Amino acid sequence: MNAHFCAVAPNFRIMELDLDTVPWYDDLVTAKPEIEAGHLLLPARPGWGADVNEEAVGAHPSRKR
Repeated sequence: MNAHFCAVAPNFRIMELDLDTVPWYDDLVTAKPEIEAGHLLLPARPGWGADVNEEAVGAHPSRKR
């Protein structure tokens, strides 16, 4: 949703993504963000452009610190 907002905001310049994360991060959603030549491609799917993968979320429960 942020990407779509940023795409239409006339004074928007840079949006950062945290790509340095756990190896299974992309498994948490049904469609991962597409980046081409350093640019995020806007998804044509509604809402977030992906659904939560409940099975993957359940496979990685949070831990107490």
